[in-house]
Amino acid sequence: MFLFQGSGYKFKKAANLCLTGTCICSLIGILISDNVFALLYDIQFLLSWLCFVFVVVYHRKRTAFVLKAEWKSILFSLVVIIILFIAYCLTTMGIKGNLSNFGVYIPVLLFSMSIHSIILKEHHSFPLTAIFSRFQLMLILLFGVTICGLITMTLGIGWLSFLLMLDAMFVFIYVCNIILDFNLRQGGGNMVMESKYNAALAQLQQEEQINLEFSNFLHDNILQDLLSIKNLMYKSTKPDIQKIITETLDSMNIYIREQMQNYHPVLLSKLTIKENYQNLLAYIAQSFPERRISIVFDCPDSLFLVPPYDIFIYRLLKELVTNVYKHSTGEKAWITLTQDNGMIVLCVKDNGSADAGSLTYADSSKHRGLALSTDRVQSMDGTISITQNFPRGICVCINLPMKGDASYQYFISR
Repeated sequence: MFLFQGSGYKFKKAANLCLTGTCICSLIGILISDNVFALLYDIQFLLSWLCFVFVVVYHRKRTAFVLKAEWKSILFSLVVIIILFIAYCLTTMGIKGNLSNFGVYIPVLLFSMSIHSIILKEHHSFPLTAIFSRFQLMLILLFGVTICGLITMTLGIGWLSFLLMLDAMFVFIYVCNIILDFNLRQGGGNMVMESKYNAALAQLQQEEQINLEFSNFLHDNILQDLLSIKNLMYKSTKPDIQKIITETLDSMNIYIREQMQNYHPVLLSKLTIKENYQNLLAYIAQSFPERRISIVFDCPDSLFLVPPYDIFIYRLLKELVTNVYKHSTGEKAWITLTQDNGMIVLCVKDNGSADAGSLTYADSSKHRGLALSTDRVQSMDGTISITQNFPRGICVCINLPMKGDASYQYFISR
């Protein structure tokens, strides 16, 4: 789920079926006998790893993107776990069975610590650094360790008690961080200066949240009332009036649903990114029944876009293709969408009679959708170019960098 951020991917159903089925079988094995449970659990463990390896290898581009975006957090977690594992082995060397079940614990620890490291990158600091500098925190930490050591030597209570006191001190610091982080978030303070890119990404996420709330408002407070009124109109004794009212309400119903989709597009998690975009193209074609435009959509089945880039590209694709239906005089359009090495490339071509030069320098008030899309792409460190398509028509090409570090923080925080 973390690797694909809850979105659909190929072999998702098969992997979920395998994992769920083996888990249920293991639970049933508990009711039979310990030997049966041990056998079924070993099968579950083996099949889980096989599913994991297969999905990672098949979607290796996605895996490479995650590793590239979060390699520092994963490497840090790996180093810490190795050091702790070596220390544990040295201290428990004489205890029988000290390494039992470590094949389960180590992957869980690696995943948990990596997630925790990614969360800490949100402001590139601990909440306590909003009050103390790193040097001051190191002094406080050194002072706490020294006090614990002095208490241990004075009371002669042994090193085990010293380690317990250190654990208690770190728990106290951790709780203080949680409380301080909660207070800072509630107060709305931003203690760390954000880069231009992160500011643009944060603005995009905030606007998507506003769009979601407005979409919910239209559905809960308007659409439901209209449907109720429509049902009541069937009791009217005047057929002509009833027909007019019903047709009007049907038109409003369709319009409101379209606006809901415009404000906050819904990407089905059961479908892949490509399948969601194909549904969008089909919906746009249905909205212009009078136009017979042949659309060629070239997009790999394994394409992945991390949030919120998936919705952002959805909006750009809708704007560009809608413009083709509205303004192009051609009969064909070609769309290519790729993502390679963290760079998203979206190109929309047609064979109409429009001139690229006139569109490039056209009045932005007459092409507000394209102008807004251009500003948004540029604010995300992307580029948009409008060139002539040969032998005729225009080509709009968008290049947008997809940075995974901020997006995975966004996914964890949802």
